[in-house]
Amino acid sequence: MARPETLFDPATVRRAVRTLVRRDERLATLARRLGPPRLPARRPGGVFGFLVTAVIYQQLGIPAARTITRRALAVAGERGRFTPGAVLRAGERRLRDAGLSRSKAATVLGLARRAAAGSLPLHRLARADDDAIIAEVTALPGLGPWTAQMLLIFHLGRPDVFPASDLGIRHALGALLDARQTPSPAECSARAESWRPWRTVAALWLWTSRSARPPAIV
Repeated sequence: MARPETLFDPATVRRAVRTLVRRDERLATLARRLGPPRLPARRPGGVFGFLVTAVIYQQLGIPAARTITRRALAVAGERGRFTPGAVLRAGERRLRDAGLSRSKAATVLGLARRAAAGSLPLHRLARADDDAIIAEVTALPGLGPWTAQMLLIFHLGRPDVFPASDLGIRHALGALLDARQTPSPAECSARAESWRPWRTVAALWLWTSRSARPPAIV
């Protein structure tokens, strides 16, 4: 299977930017103000580490999530990264002591068991197409579409992902369009259709237009 295109490749980003600024004057305005989007450096630990971190960050403020992640790595990490074996050795009690809720500890342990048993094919998952990855991730207990989209964007660098339900995206698109009300997820999805196959680049501009950084998980 050929390696998918990625926005970690500067040439791919340049091609995306050229296409979008020709196609959409409003995005061109953002491009002139913000410059080419840049993905943050990937977190260590691969797909598994990203998913574990995503679970920890769910419904938490950034300072609390960072603290719990640091504590969890101390008991369930190896060389600064989460691994299935280290998570399983830590067990529920030590994960709870690090600050994870009962449900988050159960989700993380479930991920580790699947990865250790080979039923969560991490290496193959990284090369699968976007729809297959979303289906695989959302089939896991405790993980939803937003987490799958964050994995696609910030760990895999996929170029055509648009998280229309993300509140930051919705607010930013409303501001870009001078809308009186925040657009619904369906309205955001419809507006983003013209940005294919580079919707991730548009999403990065939208996030950055509202904040100095993308979502907290990254």
